[in-house]
Amino acid sequence: MSNGLSRFLMVCAIPVFASALTAQQTERLIEVLQARIPQLMETEHRTGQSMQAWIYESLLEPLHMTDSSYEWREAFINNFAQGHDKNGTPKKSGRFYNQGNAAYSLYTTPTDYALFLMEIMKSDRSAGYSLSPESVRKPTTLQVRPEEGNERSYRSLGWVVVPEENGGWICHSGSNGTGFRCNARFHIKRKSGCVIMTNSDSGRTVWEAIVGIIDSMPSQSNSISAIPEVVNSDSVQRTVRYEYRVMNPTPKDTGNIDVYVPLPSESPHQKIHYLHLPDNAGGRIFTDIHGQKLVHYSFDRLVSGQWVDLGFVVGVTLYNTCWNPPQQAAYQNTTDLTSEQRKRYLMAETNYSMDAELMRKVAADLTQDTEGDFEKLEKIHDYVIRKIRYVRDNTWDPAAVVLARGAGSCSEYNYVLSGLCRLAGLPTRCVGGTTNGFRDLPTTDTVFHRWTEVFLSGYGWFPVDCSRDANPIRGKRSHFGRVYADALVWCRQAGGEKDFLGWEYRAKVHIKGENPGIRENHHARWFAYHPREQVEEAYNWFLGNTRTLPEPDLLECALVHWQKATVEDQVKIIHALAAAGRNICFLHAAGLPEADKRRDRCVRELCDSQELSDIILKESLPLYPFFSWYKNNESCLVPTPDGRFKLKKRTEEKKVQFTAASSSEIWASLAAELVNQLAASLDTSMIKTAVVMPVEDQTMAGLGQNNASIHSALKNLLSGRMKVQLIEEDDFDRLMEEQGPGSKEYWILANGERGDMPASMAPDMILVPLCITERSEKEKGVVLYHLECKALHLSTRKYTRFVARKYRRKEDIRTGQNALNNRHTAF
Repeated sequence: MSNGLSRFLMVCAIPVFASALTAQQTERLIEVLQARIPQLMETEHRTGQSMQAWIYESLLEPLHMTDSSYEWREAFINNFAQGHDKNGTPKKSGRFYNQGNAAYSLYTTPTDYALFLMEIMKSDRSAGYSLSPESVRKPTTLQVRPEEGNERSYRSLGWVVVPEENGGWICHSGSNGTGFRCNARFHIKRKSGCVIMTNSDSGRTVWEAIVGIIDSMPSQSNSISAIPEVVNSDSVQRTVRYEYRVMNPTPKDTGNIDVYVPLPSESPHQKIHYLHLPDNAGGRIFTDIHGQKLVHYSFDRLVSGQWVDLGFVVGVTLYNTCWNPPQQAAYQNTTDLTSEQRKRYLMAETNYSMDAELMRKVAADLTQDTEGDFEKLEKIHDYVIRKIRYVRDNTWDPAAVVLARGAGSCSEYNYVLSGLCRLAGLPTRCVGGTTNGFRDLPTTDTVFHRWTEVFLSGYGWFPVDCSRDANPIRGKRSHFGRVYADALVWCRQAGGEKDFLGWEYRAKVHIKGENPGIRENHHARWFAYHPREQVEEAYNWFLGNTRTLPEPDLLECALVHWQKATVEDQVKIIHALAAAGRNICFLHAAGLPEADKRRDRCVRELCDSQELSDIILKESLPLYPFFSWYKNNESCLVPTPDGRFKLKKRTEEKKVQFTAASSSEIWASLAAELVNQLAASLDTSMIKTAVVMPVEDQTMAGLGQNNASIHSALKNLLSGRMKVQLIEEDDFDRLMEEQGPGSKEYWILANGERGDMPASMAPDMILVPLCITERSEKEKGVVLYHLECKALHLSTRKYTRFVARKYRRKEDIRTGQNALNNRHTAF
């Protein structure tokens, strides 16, 4: 059997109605059509392209069938399978076709041909390269009148259609005189199939044995006949560029380097229109055991001072997607996990802390009286979002540590949820990608995001995002079974040391041998959608093949081919980005060669002062620390009219001032300060109605009776100063629970799932106040009073954060009238 490139006969599906013909008449018709296929499929006079060019652009490239071609390519020689006779003696190869013929000249691999069959089996036919549902139906349903007792007469247009009582497979096999015997079969309803290619005259016995094993297995049609139902609502189109840079800032060379970059793929949440990779890095695309697609790059070493840019540019449609809402009954026909998969996704990985006494006790207590997997998940989810606050400290601690301290990042929420779920018998996997938070485009993501999928019998893989649900403005069930159109998913793995990405969910580097101190940097840029043609035109401009200057977004997309360009072209795009006001040009100028002072000259040409250029040149040696400097100063690098940049001075932080006021007076002044911030920064003309929810007390010291007073003060100030009409929060919350998406599920409301709520009860703005008081770690005896509000705008799905703070040295300096109960508007 061969894993190499094979010749495989593909009979084209010509739309001919043959249902009234006998088998003999049909065979004669096929003979006639085969003689005419080259003429029928000739596209050059219609499209201006050869058949090979047309089919590559229309089908092979969109399906990532990169090892397939109707014409011989010299690159195939290293992976070309040699045919053998029954005794294992190599046979003479057939001639190599330099002109494509749709009837017989396809060169392909089992993996590539499987991608084609997977596309045929998809229920979603909306992609630009997809055949219409009718075009799929005709060649996959019986098109001839079968003859009694003659199995060969069960034929369609190019395929054999096996009767349902014999398995219902759609099959095709082929052979030729050069020693190849191949077979492919699939079942559209079951979403299952196989491709077997052999390079021996006796290969038929191999694939018949494999097919026999498959046919002898118990039927699983009841468990895999349908996929879990999803509901898609609003959608957006985006072009996203993910840049991964691996650097060696040390004076020593490294050992061998392997880099794995996760790639986004089709799902109910996202449709991929194009995916471009650096075309000179020699990456190998493959799919791991989790179904995750990755590209693997290998380098002999990374010499001192060297860096490599990898990543991709992708054009996508993203949907607001809801998997089996809790109020719906579970779907009984969803795919179940095999015993091997269940074992894999229940494994006790290190960061899940499944051997920790705290984790084991919590899991047991939460699930002891539950009925079914869904209720287990609900209880674990609600416990996690109640016990852990979101805090990002640039470390990934194990689940037991995170749960004990009560704070963690999105990855650490994933660890806790996964550990508790696996202890409760619920398989989990981690999901990762990039988000833009519905911010104005273009926007940068350097934080990225991870959440969890939990396998529920009857539901399938169910998304759960505890870090988002712990955010009071998003709501306790806003990301429970939901993924929104601000997220691009590119990773789904079990999580653990055995995965290609390890505990990472972005690109990952593995070093064999010496590692003197490799550094990595991740950078994602979100743009408005740009069609494939515009992106490719930008590549051509960057590489010196066209003269038309692309627009700024496309200039940034062209950077995916940075390593392929000459230094002259690299300098050209740096200056083009600078002229467009994109300070990302500094990330690439800082890495230019130092020879001939090319880097020095370019950086000085970008800066409007010697002081700024001296800072950048100093900070960028070595290169890695420059990324931290750039991240901290990106917003201060402001373009000037002549296409250069100046460094705007930061607003000086106010010195900490201490007050001797009472607690109630402090909270009153903070409420007034916060409403002043709201009024100054929001477009009040767009806010006619608002609701102020009760205070979410995230305090460590306690607010006592001040909770209600702060809430009243905020309502009075908001209605008095901003002149908005207030909706009573109790009525709003009751309607949300009874007629809307659910209590505190504001993000769902903002994304259009309003249920039966009256329009008058859906406010323009929802204000959620948070109060945090905690002792300062820097100075004992100091108390920080922190009032924070998050304002969600339903029309834009954006929320804004406002903060007011005061410090006091002693807890009870003086008492007096509770200023928060004073209803005068003086404060």
